[in-house]
Amino acid sequence: MTARDRGITALSLSVLLVASVVVPTVALSGVAAAANHNAIDECTTIEESGTYELSGDIDAEDFDCIEVSASDVTIQGNDNTVKYDGSSSGGQGVFVTPGRSNVTVTDLTATNWSTGVRVGPFEGPDSVEDVTLRNVNASYNGNFGIFIEQSADVTVTGATASGNGHGVWATESEDLGIIDSELTGNTDGGVEIAESSSVALEETTVTDNGGTGVRLRDASEVTVTDVTATENDGSGINVFDVSNLGITNSELTDNSENGVSVSDSSGLTVSGSTLAANDVAGLLVVGSTDVTVTGTVLRDNLAGAVVSGSQTVQVESVEVTDNGAFGLGFGDSSDVTVTDAIVTGTSGAEGEDGTALLFRSTEADVRNSELRDNTGREIVSRPSEFSEEPSEGTSLEDGPVRSVGARSADASTTRFGTAGGARGPGVRSVESRPTDTTAGATQEAGGAQPVVLENVRLDNAPVIAEGTVEGGSLDTISADAGELPDLPEGWVTTGDYIDADTDNEDGYADLSLDAPEEVPDSAASTSLRGWEFYETWRLFGNSDETASLLAENNVSESRVMGVLGQEPPEGNFQLEGVSATSPVQPGETVEVTTTVTNVAEGYGTQEVTLSVDGTEVDATTLTLEPGESRELTFQWETTAEDAGEHDLTVATANDTAETTATVEGDEPAVYSVEILETNSPVTEGSFVEAVTEVTNTGGEPGEQEVSLVVAGDEYDAVTLALEPGESREVTLQWGTGVTEPGEYELVVSSADDSDERTVRVQADEEEESASTDTPTPTPTPTPTPSPTDTPTQGTATVTPTDTPTRTPTLTPSPTSTPAPTDTATPVPAETTAPTAAEDVATDAPEDEGGFPWWLLLVLLAVAAAVGIGAYARYRQQQ
Repeated sequence: MTARDRGITALSLSVLLVASVVVPTVALSGVAAAANHNAIDECTTIEESGTYELSGDIDAEDFDCIEVSASDVTIQGNDNTVKYDGSSSGGQGVFVTPGRSNVTVTDLTATNWSTGVRVGPFEGPDSVEDVTLRNVNASYNGNFGIFIEQSADVTVTGATASGNGHGVWATESEDLGIIDSELTGNTDGGVEIAESSSVALEETTVTDNGGTGVRLRDASEVTVTDVTATENDGSGINVFDVSNLGITNSELTDNSENGVSVSDSSGLTVSGSTLAANDVAGLLVVGSTDVTVTGTVLRDNLAGAVVSGSQTVQVESVEVTDNGAFGLGFGDSSDVTVTDAIVTGTSGAEGEDGTALLFRSTEADVRNSELRDNTGREIVSRPSEFSEEPSEGTSLEDGPVRSVGARSADASTTRFGTAGGARGPGVRSVESRPTDTTAGATQEAGGAQPVVLENVRLDNAPVIAEGTVEGGSLDTISADAGELPDLPEGWVTTGDYIDADTDNEDGYADLSLDAPEEVPDSAASTSLRGWEFYETWRLFGNSDETASLLAENNVSESRVMGVLGQEPPEGNFQLEGVSATSPVQPGETVEVTTTVTNVAEGYGTQEVTLSVDGTEVDATTLTLEPGESRELTFQWETTAEDAGEHDLTVATANDTAETTATVEGDEPAVYSVEILETNSPVTEGSFVEAVTEVTNTGGEPGEQEVSLVVAGDEYDAVTLALEPGESREVTLQWGTGVTEPGEYELVVSSADDSDERTVRVQADEEEESASTDTPTPTPTPTPTPSPTDTPTQGTATVTPTDTPTRTPTLTPSPTSTPAPTDTATPVPAETTAPTAAEDVATDAPEDEGGFPWWLLLVLLAVAAAVGIGAYARYRQQQ
């Protein structure tokens, strides 16, 4: 190697050295290779796997445009359009041919074709699998926006299909998903699924289509979730021959036929949906089995729901409001149950009043439901033609027990009407039954089965606890309507009346009525009886305590039934022994107990009240027989504003009794202080530490300063915020400075409490004399600091960590400064100046990222020196 070569090599090495130092400090950036996409700018047939993308719009004259004849293909439309430019609709905009799999088409518009996007066989026998159409706009095509045939695992998401004959059509396929799409304004229908299984239609809008919004036929395992089907020229959803269909959380409104129309299907569930403002029915079910409607609103339709020729129908927790002809209608059906339903505001249609519930069925039950404000009859039962031999044994369960009155001290229940007569003490009955009382309750009136009622309320009439109706109807008559003659003398109404009517001589109603939940003050609760009006008022059935015979009423003509009560006498109610739970804290309940006795010769009904400082806070109404006593307990819920003493008054119409109650306010924060330990004795000039426990023993959160004082001067303090019952340890300090040795009283105090300890400060001489017998040399006298000198300050320590609200200042009192005396002059400790190397190490900057940049500078300098030296030697040799 020549000298020139050595010089060049040295210079190169210096450059490499610099590069080796610099490169590691630079983060490497990963650079992805550009995708090898195949561009499409005209109609084509894709015969190889890969990713293809449209480079622009394609205006095609070919009958078919993009044909996918390979698997594992992705077509990225890049929001471009494939449009047929002929005078009429072309063939297929995009066609995934038979036998292909793993094909994805995204962000593409196909328009003016016969079919915008077609998936599956056009002729071939092989199916297509695993296809995704994402953000595809297939609009304004002649027949179909998207057509799927003989395919599996096909997902259409984010699609738009408008202005086609049909928006989406799928047939002979399985595992289909149509998600988050808009299918609007198509002339024949929004979406049709035929001969397919495992289909999911989710979060999709199907609106303003010329035919049915969603049509399902010959399909199974179908779910419709969060779908809006509205303003379609047909039904929102039309179902034929489908098994296991679930419609959930969907809006099916304003369609020209039905919200949902179902026929010849099984396993239908409609839940959490709204079927409203449809021109015919919210729900129409014909010839189907296992139908469940739950948690659904049926509103503003001609009919809420119509079920015909179907079996096993359950309608539960529905709101059927403001419909026309009827709320719920069941014709020629079997095993029908209506539970927890509200049917209200049925207004009627074509000049006829609206019927709330219409039955022409067998084995029909209505339970725990409320029918009110309907213009026509509440319940109508007609003979059914569903079965020539209807099943026997319809059971009738006991209804729930209801309180006579929410404010009544008498919590017994009055119930009217079972065939077995009185139920026990205080229970009376009302019945309406056919003359042939030997017939069974579930197979009467010529073999037809009645509608079974349990806990059903009709307007403001008595609740039907149990009952059966066949061949007739039930309605209500308002007590204020003036349609009935005057009530028997001394009797008053408790609510509306039930009007039972029949269509023929075989019709009947057998009812058991509960007393009203709240008995009006105008009626004595113990006097309630069942009455009927037929030409005249009379006690109904065995509602008279002395009656034992059943009523023999064939309700072939109108019968009006109701519960009447006698006007209560006032009686004479005296009070004795009033007491109250006192004292209480704000938010707690004051209970006031007293005994009420009727001292009159006859029974009476009165309201008994509790007032606090003249304001009524509780009341109850009770009826007492002569000489009867009752202990009553009233309640007053206190608040923070009620702190103090209050006058309590219990009153009847004849007597008052008074007592007092005290509401105690919450005790404010109270800080107790206890010195746990000190480090006494200490040498003069050291710190005295006082470990102190501070506890908030009050009832409210607080914040107080805790300070340390010696000889009247504060040396340390900390501010603590404590919750009720919370304790905190703090360490307060006193810097003794030049304090004269001796004993001192150290006081730690809060605003509420203090604690003190005697601490000792001792001189250095005392420690030395205690440790050795060698005489201590006399120290050189030094000037004593003046009282204005500031001694060493202390610092408060809080355990657990607490942030004090101010920095403690430790300034001793002038009186605590000892008198001048001879003290040893302290010798300063030897100090060593830092070395230059230490200076460099201390002052050298260091990168926070961890790289020692000063090392880089050193290396650069060394490299430069080596290079320059080599080059100089090379020049000398030249």
